[in-house]
Amino acid sequence: MGALSALQLFAREGDEGRRARLQAQGEALLAAIKGLPGLSARIVHDPEEAGMPMVELALVAGTAKLDAAGLLGQLRSGRPRIELRPFRPQEGLLIAALGCLRPGDPAIIAKRLAEILRP
Repeated sequence: MGALSALQLFAREGDEGRRARLQAQGEALLAAIKGLPGLSARIVHDPEEAGMPMVELALVAGTAKLDAAGLLGQLRSGRPRIELRPFRPQEGLLIAALGCLRPGDPAIIAKRLAEILRP
């Protein structure tokens, strides 16, 4: 898709359409990662991005088998490479931005998280 086509799609979708699409992606990701050991997640709204939904991932201290930096490193070095934003990594908090996800991506992310987090 060319840059002009992407901009036209972005403008045509509008904020409400984009918010609904991102909310659906976030809900799909939450459903896919539900029950993973040492991880909790919730949808939050980014105040810097017009309140658009994103997923906050929290590693549960004492339960998660690695810290946020370790999880980020394993996600980045795996195939496919998965990028999360370090939100407050010292507290185990990471952000999954949903704007670049395609249908099917939440399942791919969940599979990789499960590979890393399950014993």
